[in-house]
Amino acid sequence: MKKIDMVYAEIMKRQVVNTDDLDEIMFSVFGKPLQYKYFYNQYLSKLVKENKLVRIRRGLYHGIDIYSTRKSKPDKYLISAKLRKHYYLGYHTALELHGCAYSDFNRCYIVTTPNSKFEPFYYDNLNFQKVFTRDIESFIETIKYSGQSICVSNPSRTFVECINRPEFCGGWEEVLKSLDSLGNVKIHEVQKILKIYDKQILYRKCGYVLDIMIKNSPYYKHIEKQKGLHPIGKSAPDLFIKKNNRGKYIPKWKLFAPFDFAELIREV
Repeated sequence: MKKIDMVYAEIMKRQVVNTDDLDEIMFSVFGKPLQYKYFYNQYLSKLVKENKLVRIRRGLYHGIDIYSTRKSKPDKYLISAKLRKHYYLGYHTALELHGCAYSDFNRCYIVTTPNSKFEPFYYDNLNFQKVFTRDIESFIETIKYSGQSICVSNPSRTFVECINRPEFCGGWEEVLKSLDSLGNVKIHEVQKILKIYDKQILYRKCGYVLDIMIKNSPYYKHIEKQKGLHPIGKSAPDLFIKKNNRGKYIPKWKLFAPFDFAELIREV
């Protein structure tokens, strides 16, 4: 087998490759590192001309299966996982990977640290967006997807973060309809994550949404036995799920929610 065919075969094992993958491929095929310019001119550029490889952006490529009769489409999760070394996929993207998203989005949310130099971009009708956070290690799990390792927020962190930033999940209706099918949310993890965020409004929102889920979804019945989160004390000030939207008052959580908020889940 020619070296270029071996390079192509190694790329197809990964489907999407970045510069770190290309370094590994050099060692696998040639047994030593090569100058990147030489490697690009002798192999990558030729694979691109032969329509076996597509450049997504600088240092990121998508392998094309020349033996498939179907058009080879790039995998948004594999692309997202190759953009940064330190990251996780969160919000609606995490809902999708956990198999509970009510809708399928063409947008991926890559969560990384504020010092990461990552700019949002579009590719082949896919939108890759960044979200910054200081903690990209707590309650993150590594899953296998198409033979590749992908970092994603675990169910408990996904639950909390979707409630914290519903705008990254398609809005409240999409959040509630998706969380309705999210399994493996653990109350002790939710409590620890809420301590990390240390936001009173987030605690109340999570408590109220947990109550809705316990009432409507079989995936949360185990939490009912653990009594969910503790109610808010009488001295706490009233807060709003949606800013300045008084709607219906929830005494347990001293929280104002839109009148139809709890009903959104029943429209599934």
